[in-house]
Amino acid sequence: AAPAAAAAAAGATPFVVLLSGNLRTFRFGAAKLAKFLANDPRFHGRPHYVFLHTWEELESSEATWWKEAGPPPRVLPSLTPAATLNDSAANPWAGSPRFSAVVEPFDAASIPV
Repeated sequence: AAPAAAAAAAGATPFVVLLSGNLRTFRFGAAKLAKFLANDPRFHGRPHYVFLHTWEELESSEATWWKEAGPPPRVLPSLTPAATLNDSAANPWAGSPRFSAVVEPFDAASIPV
């Protein structure tokens, strides 16, 4: 928190990263995103906040060009959305006050046909 506070005090503009969707790739991409934000010179000294909106289902279940509609596969069943978001091995921002997530029940009726 001290580097972020110092950067904010120095006038560095904070920014927000908004993520939305199923967590199917979050477990594999979050660490790369965190590394990118930490190492890219465009973001040095700028505090950032991560907000994630997702559903209770890890996988999408709607029809797409790459798969048929059906029940979502259960890959790594021990990793529920809550476990994924609270696991520092899967979420580099776990426990950080700069990370916020909303996990909602999946409603198939909300997907336009």
